[in-house]
Amino acid sequence: TEVLVHLYEELGVEMAARLQGMFAFAIYDRRARRLLLVRDRFGIKPLFYAWHHEQFVFASEMKALLALTGFRPSIDRQACYDFMGLGYVPEPLTGFAEIRALPKGTAHLVTPEGQQVVKFHKVQAKPSTGRNLTDAAEAVSQTLLRAVERQSVADVPVAALLSGGIDSSLVVAAYCRATHKPAPTPSRGAR
Repeated sequence: TEVLVHLYEELGVEMAARLQGMFAFAIYDRRARRLLLVRDRFGIKPLFYAWHHEQFVFASEMKALLALTGFRPSIDRQACYDFMGLGYVPEPLTGFAEIRALPKGTAHLVTPEGQQVVKFHKVQAKPSTGRNLTDAAEAVSQTLLRAVERQSVADVPVAALLSGGIDSSLVVAAYCRATHKPAPTPSRGAR
């Protein structure tokens, strides 16, 4: 966490482009009277915001915003239409007209002078027609190993939550291969 503060001191909003992994955080710079919200490249970690009584409020869960005294958001009709047609509500919509999700790969700066939204990452498909299946499989394998190895560096114990799907099994296998040790895998029902 303190690395983020120092990176902010050096780079300001541009710090977001240097980060990897899954995160959503806020930094308040009291001297500059600036609030910076940042959400990871793929939107893994949620971050919601709204204006309430002329205050900018934010939280990692909508229920925290809904619990604010006097906050009575209305239903967002477009979000309802989208949900009925798509089966989900596309961000930044949330279902409530007054609450928005910070889009993935975005930094949002709030100052007394106004707001600035900076998109620091956009997911883009880059097809490579010159690759054969064996080379593509090897490239995916190496990318997965590097990603899991990077995410395994932490100040606290790391564990993998098994969902029963192939993705969590692949992550555990990659963890074992990258770190040369077994992956702790607690289950949701374990006590």
